[in-house]
Amino acid sequence: MICDLEKLSQKIPILSWQDQPQDNWASDAGRNSNSAKWGGTFIGYVTQLTIEFGELTQSQITELKRYVQRSIFRVRYQSSDNGEWITEKFYGTTIPAKKDYIYGKYKPFSLTLTGVDLRDEVL
Repeated sequence: MICDLEKLSQKIPILSWQDQPQDNWASDAGRNSNSAKWGGTFIGYVTQLTIEFGELTQSQITELKRYVQRSIFRVRYQSSDNGEWITEKFYGTTIPAKKDYIYGKYKPFSLTLTGVDLRDEVL
């Protein structure tokens, strides 16, 4: 099952999303205390994807949980690198489901997802 943001946005209010590369360095990375020079082995980038949602009904939040409350899942999103729609694997996460009263909608929230695999070099 793929969490396709384009299709999902037709049923669930997605206010925004942001994809951002996060750098990964090996354990030998750090600043030399004598010279203050940075050194180490650069491994590559993983994607950090932040998605902001509007208020959701019970059925909308139930559907969203089916996608993201998993150990690893796929998300299809539009890359800011080149505007293409790509599919990438992310770690699962929990959804903060907050309501003010019993029959109300769930309050807006955001999810931050971290990619599982290294991504292509940033443009």
